[in-house]
Amino acid sequence: MPKINEVNESDVLDEVLRSWQPQGQIFCHLELTGPWAFRMVGSGLARFHVVERGTCWVQTRANDSPIELAPGDLVVALHGHQLSHNARPRNINSLQTFLERLQHFSPIGFRKPGTGAVTHLLCGSFQLMHGVRHPLLTALPSVLHVKGHHGKPVDWLDNTLKLLRAEIAAGGVGSETIISRLTDLIFIQAVRAWIGQLPQDLVARLGALRDRHIGAALRLMHREPGRAWTVPSLARAVGLSRATLARRFTRVIGEPPLTYLGHWRMRLAADLIRSSDLTVAEIASAVGYQSEAALSRLFRRVMGLPPGAYRRVYSTDGS
Repeated sequence: MPKINEVNESDVLDEVLRSWQPQGQIFCHLELTGPWAFRMVGSGLARFHVVERGTCWVQTRANDSPIELAPGDLVVALHGHQLSHNARPRNINSLQTFLERLQHFSPIGFRKPGTGAVTHLLCGSFQLMHGVRHPLLTALPSVLHVKGHHGKPVDWLDNTLKLLRAEIAAGGVGSETIISRLTDLIFIQAVRAWIGQLPQDLVARLGALRDRHIGAALRLMHREPGRAWTVPSLARAVGLSRATLARRFTRVIGEPPLTYLGHWRMRLAADLIRSSDLTVAEIASAVGYQSEAALSRLFRRVMGLPPGAYRRVYSTDGS
């Protein structure tokens, strides 16, 4: 078993980011002049916008203050939001209606001619894997804002965008997959950049990445999900009393250790059902359940589908 000083926040963060499995895509390039505004509803997708030229404003809920975006800025919105040419637009259309009224000049390009300032936006989305999400995902703010530097994207974003533009222009075999992987990087890097800033009002759950005992408990459960963990055994492994671990874990993560472990096991079971040929009984054993029936009951309750139906719908091989 690893020692507590061998379990660091990088280990935990890497597992969190891997568990999200974002599936990204570019859906439009916009060239907008004059007054404009459009709204994107919360549909389970995280959406991103890169300001390539000009300025615009993004706003989530009506009572939130709008955020001004400058050239080089990236914004990732996890919920419904609106973009507009100024902070208080008069008319706001749905994205579909908005695009229908624009000139279509390329497979993903749309143009709104007019007079005044011009704004160029590259827009895309991320579909996080269906089902149980890592509990730390709920700690993210509604908007991730990565500011540009002197009118240009930060280096990691600039490099990714160059590759994206080249792949979009060239196309070819495997292009869709390459574009998806590159857009995945935008999401992961944006999350990493935000976590790296560690603002003072950071949501309490991210404290797990700084609390060495809770980070160690997370790592142990991630590394050995099939083990018959109890709160006392976890407490002994990380050097805390049972009561202290239970209290601190619940305060930091937002749920008790074994509740978290159950959610993590569902997450892993969903991954294995989607991407492997293991039987449900084998998966149950791998993630810590004594029988196929026990896993199936919980899986259906959490995921909304029994394991077999989930595999047919979400299998990565399309079967």
